[in-house]
Amino acid sequence: MIAYVSSQVEESLRQGIHLCERWTDNCQKLTSLFWPSYPTHRWQGAPHAPGNSTQVRARLAEILSLRALHKQLSQLLSNAEQEELK
Repeated sequence: MIAYVSSQVEESLRQGIHLCERWTDNCQKLTSLFWPSYPTHRWQGAPHAPGNSTQVRARLAEILSLRALHKQLSQLLSNAEQEELK
């Protein structure tokens, strides 16, 4: 049961990272390619890079990395050592 939940969490983290990457990419494309030539209301200035999305993506990647490290370290411990840490 715990392994199933763990894999769901890891998949959700990966999906969150992918979502943040797509959001950042779409904002960049819209503000550099499409909206500058939009006839009614043109985008002016540099392409938008959403800082919050970049920060959330970095944090999710860090969490995913820490979970992987924890999993690897847990496999090195004996059953008694694992119980001791709980």
